Formats: sequence, C-alpha cells, structure tokens
Amino acid sequence: MPFLAKYRFRSERSALRPFVTAGPTLRRTTIETSQATSILGGSSLSNLGPNPLIGSATKWNLDPTFGVGADFRTGRFHTEPMVRYSYWGAGKNWLVRKNQVDFLLGFRF
Repeated sequence: MPFLAKYRFRSERSALRPFVTAGPTLRRTTIETSQATSILGGSSLSNLGPNPLIGSATKWNLDPTFGVGADFRTGRFHTEPMVRYSYWGAGKNWLVRKNQVDFLLGFRF
C-alpha cells in the first residue's frame, strides 16, 4: 500500500504537466516452511497428517518508492502514464525480490 505525495511542475491550465511522486510503501511478506519425509525402500510414504508445517514468518516492511510521469489533458479528460520504482530493502532474504518497477496508466475526469 503506497503513501505517495505528487508534485506537478506546471499549472492546471497546461496541456502537459510532468510530475514526480515519492513516499513510503507498506508491504507484508510471509514465508512458510514445511518438511516431508519418506521411507526409501519397498514401502510407501508414511502419513504425516494434514499439515506438516514447520514454521512461518510474517514481516511488515516500509520502504521507499519513487515515480515520474506526465498528465496529458484533453478538455476535462486526463491521461497519466507513470513509471514507479520501489526498493524493498527490508526484505532481506533471497525469496523476496528487492526491486520492483511498475508501469501505470491513470485516467481521470
């Protein structure tokens, strides 16, 4: 969930208004680990029960996000393409990606 501030560089009357966004983004990550064993040989797998869960860990991360884009105005209709970059520095294990780039397209009127 991003909490971003947006700064526009030109007035509302301009047909093209570049902007930048920045702020923190809140993300929850959960890692679950499980283990199953088998008997190697002529017999089948043993019944481990419905849930052989060993453990899980949930973390809440608050990391920086930056974006750039432009507001194209045609009458009352606005189109806002934007590129947003998030660095997930708090996800310090190898299962969580540390960088994310999003291409967004917004419409408003």
